[in-house]
Amino acid sequence: MTLIAESHDKLLGHLKGLSFFDEKAVAQQMLFVSSYHELMQDGLTVS
Repeated sequence: MTLIAESHDKLLGHLKGLSFFDEKAVAQQMLFVSSYHELMQDGLTVS
């Protein structure tokens, strides 16, 4: 999971260094979800 500070490219760059990373699985088994719009619209709530 990443948030605003890290792009998907940067996330994948970090994952490539891990022994279990399989670049072929990225398009088939990974789901990228962006909450940028919601975060910018609603902000963060601190409990």
